[in-house]
Amino acid sequence: MPITPKSWAETFAAELTVDGEHIPLERVIARHLDALKEFRRLGMTWSGIARLLVRAGARRADGKLISAAQIRVSYTRLSLPRSESRPAATRLRTVPKIEAPSLIAPPSDPAAAPAAAPPPPLAPPSDRGDIAGGDTKEVSDSELQSALMRLDKLSTKGPKK
Repeated sequence: MPITPKSWAETFAAELTVDGEHIPLERVIARHLDALKEFRRLGMTWSGIARLLVRAGARRADGKLISAAQIRVSYTRLSLPRSESRPAATRLRTVPKIEAPSLIAPPSDPAAAPAAAPPPPLAPPSDRGDIAGGDTKEVSDSELQSALMRLDKLSTKGPKK
């Protein structure tokens, strides 16, 4: 039996209130999913459906007009299949576990792998020289503090773009 859009809209508008109490729009839309699906199949737009409802006197709880976006979003949300195991409101979002790759490559033959040798000891400070090129100049505490403060300012500002 074909749906008459005008009578459907009047029924929809009437179902928005029961004994003076406003029924949430999404609950009424849930009762009319089949009719909305049929209207969409026939080629009606969400705006056209919203205009039908407005002409029939349908309003939101705050008295404002029902928008095409509200109908579309509610229809879409209600049409999506739900998980049987957990209600939508308590569904948890899980992130798949990803195993980090090893930073050390395994030896090609574990039996033939030589034992890891300890690193050579560091030379005393007077023999090492400066990293930049052999300068053994002492750095004062105030110079260190000043350098640390500059580094701290750079790290709080973030990278330059």
